[in-house]
Amino acid sequence: MSHAPRFHRLAVNDLRRESADAVSLTFAIPEALAGDYRFAPGQYLTLRTTMDGEEVRRSYSRSVPVLMTASCGSP
Repeated sequence: MSHAPRFHRLAVNDLRRESADAVSLTFAIPEALAGDYRFAPGQYLTLRTTMDGEEVRRSYSRSVPVLMTASCGSP
């Protein structure tokens, strides 16, 4: 069964440059959407934006910091 994608406008809380070609983003998730953004290993998020008048979508894997997993359990 295929589900139509749902997109939400989210604010970026933090952007960290991990290496020359990788960044980590942290999003501000409104309380009303918290259930939609629960973490499960192996999940991907598709981000959507407009560049030069064209819609662009990119998929990214979700992860949590190792320290967060170790100290808090799997979120």
